[in-house]
Amino acid sequence: MSALGRSPLPSSTLWARSLPTRQTHLGYGGSGVNIRNLTFNDYAALLQSGEAHDQDLYLARSALTHTPLAQAPALVQAEQQLGFTRPVTALNLWVGPSGHISCLHYDPMDGTLMQLQGSKHIILFPPNQLYNLYPFAVINHLRYGLRRRAVYSQVYPDRPDFESFPRFREALRHRQDVTLRPGEILFIPCGWWHEVSSVGSGAVLSINRWWNVCTLGAIAPHVEQMAGPFRVGDGCAPHAARGLAWADVGDP
Repeated sequence: MSALGRSPLPSSTLWARSLPTRQTHLGYGGSGVNIRNLTFNDYAALLQSGEAHDQDLYLARSALTHTPLAQAPALVQAEQQLGFTRPVTALNLWVGPSGHISCLHYDPMDGTLMQLQGSKHIILFPPNQLYNLYPFAVINHLRYGLRRRAVYSQVYPDRPDFESFPRFREALRHRQDVTLRPGEILFIPCGWWHEVSSVGSGAVLSINRWWNVCTLGAIAPHVEQMAGPFRVGDGCAPHAARGLAWADVGDP
């Protein structure tokens, strides 16, 4: 954390409130956030004072391109272990208090999530459950923008409203749960739905990057193999796109 110091975080940084959280249930979901830019030390002060926890303030997708962490040996080694060679984005820092929840959604790109401090609990559903997960309609995305993005589900997996979303019962048959601990990496192929909860005490830190791991044509023959998580080890990286995978990369 000290490597960032008082450097201003990039303009793409999100300083946001998770909507909804387990502490406060609000009347809408999606990815609606309030956005603000600030230095890392300013955000760290909010964590230390407890304000970040009380107001569920989350530092999201802060690109590390022009920071010392961008070429940190441990991160470079971790990515080399995975064997991916086609990054789509820079490394991004995610920091928040325990209890924060990023609502159920999918990403259009393959992603890796590296856990540095604290833990994250991830609820996962395969892409073929899209119909049963009730994403926001595209028309709502066009009308409301970020507050109703079509990549977000209207369902809260731990508090399902079966009267409003009856098909979610079928989706639950395909639910998978993963707890990501410090020194582990989770690979989430594009299209996999995931809800991410920060677990532990104090600040919870992760780093992610999006990749172009393989084309749809390469994935399609292995759809049946994307049924469960497995561990990435030596020689396994070429198969990572077939399912959910995590690797122990040692001390963060």
